[in-house]
Amino acid sequence: MSLINQMLRDLDRRRATDGGAGGSDLLDGVRPPTAAGRGGSRRGLIVLLALLLLGLLALGAWYGLGGRLPGGKATPSATPPAAALPRLEAVVLEQSPGRVRLWFRAGEARPAATLQATGGELLLQAAQPAPPLPRAAAPFADLRIEAADGGLRLRWTPAPGWQYRLLARGEHDWLLEATRPLAVAPVPAKPAPAPGPGPQPAARPAPAKAPPPTRKQSPAVAPQSQASVDAGTPRIAVRPRPLGPRERAIRARQAAREALARGRPRAAERHWREAIALAPGDAEGWQGLAEQLVREGRRAEALSLLREGLRRSGAPGLRLLAARLLVEADRLDEALSLLPDDALEGQADLLALKGAILQRLGRAEAARQAYVAALALRPQRPAWWMGLGLSLEGEGQPQRALEAYRRALAIPGLDQASRDFVQGRIQALEKGQ
Repeated sequence: MSLINQMLRDLDRRRATDGGAGGSDLLDGVRPPTAAGRGGSRRGLIVLLALLLLGLLALGAWYGLGGRLPGGKATPSATPPAAALPRLEAVVLEQSPGRVRLWFRAGEARPAATLQATGGELLLQAAQPAPPLPRAAAPFADLRIEAADGGLRLRWTPAPGWQYRLLARGEHDWLLEATRPLAVAPVPAKPAPAPGPGPQPAARPAPAKAPPPTRKQSPAVAPQSQASVDAGTPRIAVRPRPLGPRERAIRARQAAREALARGRPRAAERHWREAIALAPGDAEGWQGLAEQLVREGRRAEALSLLREGLRRSGAPGLRLLAARLLVEADRLDEALSLLPDDALEGQADLLALKGAILQRLGRAEAARQAYVAALALRPQRPAWWMGLGLSLEGEGQPQRALEAYRRALAIPGLDQASRDFVQGRIQALEKGQ
């Protein structure tokens, strides 16, 4: 701007000098036409340059402020929020001779997965926390799951002779399969029966062949006949081993999943019931059929089926699903009766559900104890911290409740409605309400 001001002052000075050169007012307004035209165009050019320079200075200042608007707020970004990762609900183990399978069940969408070429590592782009893993020996020795950048990493010690492959199953599931060939023992062929005393059919003459080269042979060793050589040669015969009830049940469950994937629920139900009849002690058949019945709205049938499955196997998954169905039906006392203390050891989901039921029944102290036990097993569950905060408020411990609410907000995974509720409780407790 100082350069523009200096140019304008020089122009005014020249105009004043030209106007007073003759010393008479008679010369005012009398100028040669060419001189006047040049002066007007010069002034217009100077004004245009000044405006251009001012625009460049303003643009540079705007970029220097980092693209901020006059109110001091940055221009909004157009970057869309990152999509939430799908969550794994369960990992199920299936074993049969020469084949071991791990089923990874996802609730809403199949997570992206990458299997290491030689086995030993599987990367799943799934949300934390990871579901509990079943116990598995070879070919999945030392099976463990851990958090990784972009999801979860499953690791194990590969076994020699086993081949690993990853298969997509249904709409949401992954199947990690390990296989190896089964050893088959050679079975000797039966010797040809000796000729009987009766007449034998005449043998068909063999085509003439060139005589083999003569070989000198020791007189003490008699030549072997071809029949004796063939009789002693072992032959390999593959005889399939009949499948036992457990293996047939595994195949029936697999057929049920495939029928569901093809949109054939009635066929799937028949396969589930076949699997239950073959192996009533396996909880997977009971749970698979119960989940299908719930999806079809047949909740009373599902609850009756789960009660029978609990009498046969007592699996935690059946107990959890049955208790949730009772809670949804507002039958809280019945749901609580399915969660005795001796069935909850090491079961974080069951402990948290018991805490929620006790909280709804107004038993704040018992609810707090259940939530504390659940969080000791799985501390990265924000909804359980929220439940603990509510229980502590019910006991009249606002400071500890405030700490629990803050822990719930610090852990990712809380839905927006729950976050709004927790933030409201924090503000109320900080104000002493």
